[in-house]
Amino acid sequence: MLVPLLFVALMMTGRPWTSLLAPLMALIILASPVRGDIPYNLARPDERRYFVYTLILLTALGLSIVAGLVATLRQAGRSGPDRAASLSAIVGGLLLAILIGGLLRASVSERDTLAGFTDAELATLPTFVMADLFFAPSLIEVRAGQTVAIRFANEGLLPHAFDFADERVHLRVPSGRSGVAIVTPTTPGTYTFYCGVGDHRAQGIAGTLIVRP
Repeated sequence: MLVPLLFVALMMTGRPWTSLLAPLMALIILASPVRGDIPYNLARPDERRYFVYTLILLTALGLSIVAGLVATLRQAGRSGPDRAASLSAIVGGLLLAILIGGLLRASVSERDTLAGFTDAELATLPTFVMADLFFAPSLIEVRAGQTVAIRFANEGLLPHAFDFADERVHLRVPSGRSGVAIVTPTTPGTYTFYCGVGDHRAQGIAGTLIVRP
């Protein structure tokens, strides 16, 4: 949390090289595992610690964009400081609005990761653990036509997902959280489920789903 604020403070000094910090910070955020938690956290204001942290992170990112634009325009010398600051504030505000709007839109698909189940109901569901290199257990057995709700608890340091392409099921679960996937396979056979985040499937985060008649 302190790093984005430090970047903003440095950019406000107006030194020539500080204009490079805005895109650098944006790249750091977009390349980090934290980006997968942003929509999830925005959709849950009741979890105050994560929600407030995410808001501060996005605010710092928006401020860094504005400060970086101000520094860039001043160095270019194409307009006076007041005009440059006003233009930068407008552009920075638009960029921040687009960023937050996109994340809020993405949060719609994250909002129902628990599928409306209560804590008491969750406790009765079969639970599979997501870790940073495997599912445990890695075998699911169901009967054809049977609707099954499965709870996935992400105990890894990275965001993970349950992807069952044959039924078009995708469940993304941030680190330290749980999610529920509902599947209704209709055709008996042996299928593969996997983690579709990044290259996790190639690293071996996959399992087998057997559908019996």
